[in-house]
Amino acid sequence: MEKLKQMLHQMQTQPGIKGWCRRKLLGRLYEWLTELLQALEQCQQTAVQYQAENRRLETQLAAEQKAREQAEQRLAQLRQDFEAACVNLRDNNTALERDRSDLALLKVQLRQMQRQANSTGSCAAEELSAVEMVPAAASAEKPEQTYQAIEYFDFENHFRGSVAHIKQTQQIYLPYFADKQ
Repeated sequence: MEKLKQMLHQMQTQPGIKGWCRRKLLGRLYEWLTELLQALEQCQQTAVQYQAENRRLETQLAAEQKAREQAEQRLAQLRQDFEAACVNLRDNNTALERDRSDLALLKVQLRQMQRQANSTGSCAAEELSAVEMVPAAASAEKPEQTYQAIEYFDFENHFRGSVAHIKQTQQIYLPYFADKQ
């Protein structure tokens, strides 16, 4: 490109008849080549601008990809934490359900003992106060008295579990209805 520029410059500045003939004969070609050189220079400037823009966009893309990877890692960590919290919640709910069931059984036992105390008198009242303080120890010491004080209906309800628990355990036997819900 530089050689072409030098040649055109020499042709334009060449003195004498020889330069004049060249300019006359190759005048149109000279104009065309000059326009072509100007267009090439503009293309070269545009290419440089596009390269700079391309480098800037590549840098921005790399930064965005890094940010996306960090966000995905954070999301994976949050999912793990959420799963652990769900497991913990299920375990806690199971423990609460078990404690509620035990509490309900103890309430039934207490009602039965109160009924029995009302019918037998003061000896049962002392035993009732001991059971209120340490219900697990009293039931462990005298199992036959504990089961005599329990009504069978309450016994069934205690060991059967809650309505939600029953629905959950029986749902596997009803796949058609489970899919519909």
